[in-house]
Amino acid sequence: MVKGSGEYHIVMIFLPVLLYFSVMRLVSVAVVYIAEETGVAVSGTLRQLICMSVGLAVIYPLFYLREKKAYREWNDRELAVKAGGWPDPGGIVLSVLTFIPACCCGNAFVNVINLSGYSEGYGKVAETLYSGSLFLELTAYVLLSPLAEEILYRGIVFCRVRRVLGVVPGVITSALLFSIFHANLVQAAYSLFMGVLLGIFMEYYQNIYIVIIGHGAANLLSVLNTEFGFYDLEKMGYDMYLGIAFASFAAVLIIAVVMVTKLRKRLNIISK
Repeated sequence: MVKGSGEYHIVMIFLPVLLYFSVMRLVSVAVVYIAEETGVAVSGTLRQLICMSVGLAVIYPLFYLREKKAYREWNDRELAVKAGGWPDPGGIVLSVLTFIPACCCGNAFVNVINLSGYSEGYGKVAETLYSGSLFLELTAYVLLSPLAEEILYRGIVFCRVRRVLGVVPGVITSALLFSIFHANLVQAAYSLFMGVLLGIFMEYYQNIYIVIIGHGAANLLSVLNTEFGFYDLEKMGYDMYLGIAFASFAAVLIIAVVMVTKLRKRLNIISK
């Protein structure tokens, strides 16, 4: 396989994802085995935290640092926007203000059509993921999960596909892989929606920190809602629940359309 060939790029797109989840699976089995042998209780949240930490420790030096360097060099040569660096404060604010309502409308979509009823594994997964203390859940899903997943999907997969095939394939491929590897219908549908939005933000700002913060903001709302149930269909009533969902979706849609329109103009200027 020749470096730079089509086969090479395909391998380098899928290999980090497969390696990350293979490592997480092996670590998960090891943690369960050690816990059983020692009699130490390990919650699903703590096990997930350990698995993500080890997975990130593997893919970060092997793939991300190299892809980051290659993307920056390509970006400096091909695009008019600098990649990386410290995030723009305005971008941070917009990211938070976009992904919190995106989380609202995404969860509302799942609940209103009762998507969990068509996914046998979702209930068990949710119970396992949210079985730790609030501190562990915040650490795992607000800090570590966005860091690991955005480095993998936007920092490695998106950047590689973006360089080779372009923006749209980069956004779609990273979103699809992000969705597929969540392994159940509920999380897959939600992750596909969020993955497309994260890809748009990654291309617009050319900054991994922006999407990590946005992802973390969405997960923060999910964790707090799971613990305290303030955005609940039964508690709020159908009208208010759907009203918030539609308002959230409208806000996200407007932001996405504006960003895509600006991106098209930027790319048209570059192509000329």
